[in-house]
Order: sequence, then structure tokens, then C-alpha cells
Amino acid sequence: RSACSTGRRAGGRTTRPRSASWGSDHGRASHQSQRPRLLGVKTDSIAEINPFTFTKLADPDASKRFAMLEKHPFASETMMVVIGGSTSFDYIPKNRHKGTNVQKYIDHMGWNKDECVYFGDGLYPGGNDEFVIGVIDTVAVTDHLDCYQKLQELLQD
Repeated sequence: RSACSTGRRAGGRTTRPRSASWGSDHGRASHQSQRPRLLGVKTDSIAEINPFTFTKLADPDASKRFAMLEKHPFASETMMVVIGGSTSFDYIPKNRHKGTNVQKYIDHMGWNKDECVYFGDGLYPGGNDEFVIGVIDTVAVTDHLDCYQKLQELLQD
């Protein structure tokens, strides 16, 4: 199985996922390898700017940001806004989101989507990972530590 993830915006920049893979063909499926591919696991880059505890205290359940969106709705024919991470909003094109990007990447790599899994902290209605639900298997995580724990459990199976 592959752990799939995409970059996240934080502090005005887009992060790139860190990758590691087993096998010799640069991330493509290896028939000799029995170990799963680890496509990308990332932590929220804002943790590099502010202490992790601060970001979790800011809006841990996204209720403040949902209230802001309710009070000041975002209206656009081409863009939408979703809750990103623990402190931000993500403004993305309506027809290009993490779900479409994950599917395009899987197709590009020639992988079977049934052998991939996505770890995300925004796998809820209005979250920035919501659009991956239904594309491939997903695992909801609360933070980077929860992600590492669940990933370790998956790799031990």
C-alpha cells in the first residue's frame, strides 16, 4: 500500500511532500518489493514557524474558521474555500483539488488505487482533505504524531 499526501500552504509558501520509497524504480511499483511504498508523509509547515501547541490551541476543531466563513461567505464561480490544517483557509479552484490531484498522480504512476491510502487531518465536510474521500482509502489523523503512529501500524501489518 502507498501512503499518499500532497503539499500544504503555510506561511505563504507551498510545502513539498518528503518522499521515501522501497524498490529501485524511483517510486513506481516494484514487483520484487514486498514492503509498501511511502509516497509522502508531511507535517504542517506552520509548526516550523510556531510551536505545535500554539497551532493546536488556535482553532483545534475548526469552529472559529467555520464561524468566520458563515459570517463572511466566500462567493466565486471558479474558486472555493476549505479549512486547511489547524490555522488556515485554503482557496482552491473548484475543479482542481486534492482528490483530482491524487487521482492524476496515481494514474501517472500507473498504480492501482486500491493499493493506496491517504492520511489527512482535514477529512471532514469542509476540510481540505475531504475531496480525497472516495478516490482512495483514507485515514483520518489529528496531527503529525497521530499520523506517524497510524503509519507505523500500517507498515507493521
